[in-house]
Amino acid sequence: MNHLSGKIMLLLMAFCFAHPVITQKALSKEQANALNEYVRFANESVHGMLIAHRLFENYNQDINKFVDLPGHQLNFYSNSDLPANIFEDPENWFYEVSPSELYMQTLDNYSQIKLDEFTALQKIATKIQDVNTRTNQLRLSIGESINTLDLKDKENIYRIYDMLEEAVDQFDLMLAQMINLEHQLMLSTKELTGKNDATQNQSIERPFDEIFKSAQKLLLAVKAEDKSQISEQLTKLGSAAKKLQTNPLFPEIEKKQTTAKNLRIRLFENIQEIIEMTKDFQANQPIPDTYDLYGASYYYYNTKLISRFNRYGNGLVTLINQLLANLQPNEIQYLELPHHLKVIYPVKLEQQVPVIASTLQEIVRLPDELEDRKVVLAEKAQEILVDSYETEIEIFDYLHQDGDIISLNFNGDWIIKELSMESKPKKFILKLNSTGENYLILHAVNEGSIPPNTIGINYTHKGRKKRHIMQSSLKTSQMVTIKVDGKS
Repeated sequence: MNHLSGKIMLLLMAFCFAHPVITQKALSKEQANALNEYVRFANESVHGMLIAHRLFENYNQDINKFVDLPGHQLNFYSNSDLPANIFEDPENWFYEVSPSELYMQTLDNYSQIKLDEFTALQKIATKIQDVNTRTNQLRLSIGESINTLDLKDKENIYRIYDMLEEAVDQFDLMLAQMINLEHQLMLSTKELTGKNDATQNQSIERPFDEIFKSAQKLLLAVKAEDKSQISEQLTKLGSAAKKLQTNPLFPEIEKKQTTAKNLRIRLFENIQEIIEMTKDFQANQPIPDTYDLYGASYYYYNTKLISRFNRYGNGLVTLINQLLANLQPNEIQYLELPHHLKVIYPVKLEQQVPVIASTLQEIVRLPDELEDRKVVLAEKAQEILVDSYETEIEIFDYLHQDGDIISLNFNGDWIIKELSMESKPKKFILKLNSTGENYLILHAVNEGSIPPNTIGINYTHKGRKKRHIMQSSLKTSQMVTIKVDGKS
């Protein structure tokens, strides 16, 4: 057991013997501070991901130059400019308190909140910390590879692109964990207060919720290029802003706190800018040449909108959190959004689709359990028919993007491990065994905010595109068999 795991176990043991029974109907100052520790940790982690995002974009541009795609220096960071760990920052270059320090502080929350809530929140915080750690490792490994590998060797080029694609996965995982944390904070607040009622300042809290959720969904809709959601959330954001502008409590509060007035003015300016920029996106306004390969949604989400939402840019979330600190200090604050990362491939280099063969060359019996979880076949559509023993499949999120994280098992091997379904579709070529059984098992790592986890699988049969839907919960994993048409 490592030092950190040992500390968590000691904290949990101490919690069991010393934690008081909480009976109050509103969050205490101590409870609110404990829950907001997770918000601060997550938001500072997003800030660290911003630094990494700029590095990964630069790496992508640099490596593209080696394969004859004109590259443009979008940003100016390099590893030599940064601490060894951008999430620790011992010299305080980027944070007042670093994400790593804030993570350690969350371990002290066991004395303020119930054990179940502490455990659930700490699990998500640890996943975010894992993303931070792996992201920092990747930015160092890619930089070293570019500097030391023979880039005339195509295998080395592909190795770097594989690491860049893994970096994309880390950004998608961060988004999924932020969504999961938001959901868990809501559940924990309800559990700690013992009720679902709004607090006494309902007239202020409700418009903040509406503004935050509509702005958050609007940004994610732009990222996903979801035209119907963009229009819907634009309307909701405008409506929520009007409600807050006419809130009768603001004039009274602003008489006592001049800072509240300044924050409110800047908040509405940000909202208006978000609305105007989104309308520019809808109108297909020209974007800078350097972003042509990335696309308009990437440009607007990463460079225009997110700076009006996150702290860096003094965005909407920061302003709301500052208002809450003044008006309702015992309320849970709001979470930011990570940047979106995309890998651009040069014209002369095709993106490789991984070919996966199972370790077991013949499977006589289908499994009924995997990692202590029951494995079941779907009630309908229990098999996928394909044309050959090498078949390409595409995995994607079938329904809502709600923080789902899944693993996928092919013939006993994990071909996807803890993948956020916020990510773009993943393609594989499965090399099926010619004898015995072949199968895929969907394993839910979590259930997001809207269970169960649901994925779609695109494949081809008799020259026509087909789709198979799989669902999985934390109690059962779903399996589908794969058979070559006409073969026994």
